[in-house]
Amino acid sequence: MKVFFLLWIIVFSSISLHAGQDAFLKSSFKSGAYIGPAVKFSDIESFPGTFIGVRGGWVIGSSFVIGGGIYELINNVDLRRIETASPTGDNAFLGMRYGGLELEYIHRSYSRIHIVGSLLIGSGIIGTRDRGTLVISVADRSFNVIEPGLMLEFNIFSFLRIAPGFSWRFVERFSSPLLDSNQIDGFNGILVIKLGSF
Repeated sequence: MKVFFLLWIIVFSSISLHAGQDAFLKSSFKSGAYIGPAVKFSDIESFPGTFIGVRGGWVIGSSFVIGGGIYELINNVDLRRIETASPTGDNAFLGMRYGGLELEYIHRSYSRIHIVGSLLIGSGIIGTRDRGTLVISVADRSFNVIEPGLMLEFNIFSFLRIAPGFSWRFVERFSSPLLDSNQIDGFNGILVIKLGSF
């Protein structure tokens, strides 16, 4: 996976720099912005994890996006069912939140269907919470995260785009009484709805 990540960074950087150079050299340079909800479907130690979030950014030359996003685990992952986890007290459900800077390269933005490469660089926190609430009552560990992704984006209307895809969450190595880093990193299925000017 480290090889995949390094290759992805090289490709993403080279394509983005080339696209950014073209966008700034064109006299018809355009600027826009978008915001919208996002859903991620993940796996946490063989249990399904659903993250709901919001992401958005500044669209430069219809090809490059500089923005941000934040995501929260919303379903009940019972830590008592994970052998290696040791929750304390009555809060037995995993709380997890992460987000940060999000970069995107949009290939042929005005095509009805096109490819979008993305990269999240940020941080997060895990802890415990009660059933039915998203408030992390006992914080256990903060971590850094890098998450490259690839989406197939559909232009529905001039102001609306829908982008299903996938990403891979790389979490800073750590070990804690709740979970180890390798139990929360890995593959994500993604669905993003974008509202704005592209």
